[in-house]
Amino acid sequence: TGEVFLSEPEEAGPSGRRQRLERVVLSVRATQNVLLVRLVQPELRDDVVEATLRHALKRGLEETFELEESELAAEPIGTGEHRAILLYEAAEGGAGILRRLVEEANALAEVAQMALEICHFEFESGDLNDAKPDCRAACYECLLSFANQHEALKIDRHCIQEILCELA
Repeated sequence: TGEVFLSEPEEAGPSGRRQRLERVVLSVRATQNVLLVRLVQPELRDDVVEATLRHALKRGLEETFELEESELAAEPIGTGEHRAILLYEAAEGGAGILRRLVEEANALAEVAQMALEICHFEFESGDLNDAKPDCRAACYECLLSFANQHEALKIDRHCIQEILCELA
């Protein structure tokens, strides 16, 4: 909320008539789809695992559902055992992809498979191969971006490959 003053109190306007002070209250209401992803296993509550998984899921969702980077946001939320990943559709009303992720049986598996591909991992007869070994922790082709450069040192694609395999 804020205040907007349309004129100075009790001053004469250009027409010579007195103008009164008007108070306008601004507010915004929005409807957005959100999904809270909580890592329940204590060993997964690690800064590197959480940050990497957050960015991998976001990229996987964007590619799987053909979203622009600005249409979906992923933020860390909470601390300790209440730590989680907050995913939300940034556009008013959303595209409905988070709902699909919960309601469609194979949606999460598809996103995880896409995230594995984005992280340069390939499934071949049950084995996981690194398709780009020169990408050590992460690169701008996989998980790094201008938007997450402040977390670049926390992102390591190798630490989430088992998690993504299980989800896939």
